[in-house]
Formats: sequence, C-alpha cells, structure tokens
Amino acid sequence: NLVRRAITSGIPRDYTYLRPNKKYISSGLYLPSTLKEAIDIAVMIDVSGSIGDKELADFLSEVIGISKAFSSQVKMRIMTHDTEIHTNELVNGATKEKILRVKIKGGGGTSFATPLKWITENAPKTKMLVWLTDGYGDDIKGIEKKCDIIWVLNKGGSDNLLKNYGKVIQIED
Repeated sequence: NLVRRAITSGIPRDYTYLRPNKKYISSGLYLPSTLKEAIDIAVMIDVSGSIGDKELADFLSEVIGISKAFSSQVKMRIMTHDTEIHTNELVNGATKEKILRVKIKGGGGTSFATPLKWITENAPKTKMLVWLTDGYGDDIKGIEKKCDIIWVLNKGGSDNLLKNYGKVIQIED
C-alpha cells in the first residue's frame, strides 16, 4: 500500500545491538536490530459536501489500515473538517471499532488552510499529516507547515492545489 510505504519512510530509525537481529543469530552472526521510534501523526479527513458515503468509507478504510500497520510506532490524532475542524480525537492503539466510533460530521465547503493552521499552532509535535480528501478547496499558499504532508486523494480527486505541498497518493479501486 502506497500510504503505508510513505508513512514508513517518515518513521525515524536507528540500530541497536541490545536486541540482536534474530534472523542471523542461527548463522553465528550478531547484527543489530532496527529500532523504530514512535512519531506523532495527524489524520485529517475531508468531510465536506463533495465527499460521499463511498469516499468516506474508503478514507476510513485507509485510517484503519494505518492503525493496524503502525499501532506501536504511531501516536495518531484523527480529525475531520470541512471549512472548520469538527472532530479532534487522539486514538493511540486504535482498533477498527474505535476508529468507526469517531464522530463524523460536516458537509460544508472545504478549507485546507484552517486545519493546517490548527495543526501548526496546537499540535507542534506532529511529524506527519495524512490528509484524506478529494483535493478541492482553498489554497494553502503562504501558510507555514511544520510537518510532512501525505495527500491521499479519492478516485477522481484533483492534486492541482496540493502537489507542491507534500506527497500525493491516489486511491485506486
């Protein structure tokens, strides 16, 4: 999955001999194991009027996949937005059931600027922002960003406003 690969590349790694790599011990080699640090990520879900039930289901599926793949390495904040932020929940070690209980509300226009400003000002430890959207909204030109952004676009989404502000990934059927 492209989203998981993009997140993996953003997780800091180091090596340690405190726990040797088990794959090589039987061969008499003591090589270091990889030590992955935990990082804070925010998952921003566009719930504007242009996002239908199918797109929302695809977005939630991606969030569940992220949670399963990185449960011990990621401190995750799930947020929903249209022109303003509606949901803001920390869901560390989230299960599918916990993610599906997150309140989804919205339906207005789409602002990328408002949520990005909020993350910059209120969640400064955020290292990565995974943004699930159709790509239609206001421009974020000139707004400071202090974390890496992975834009995850639904099928038919547009990267015109976003391509210069992070990595863009298109969801395929």
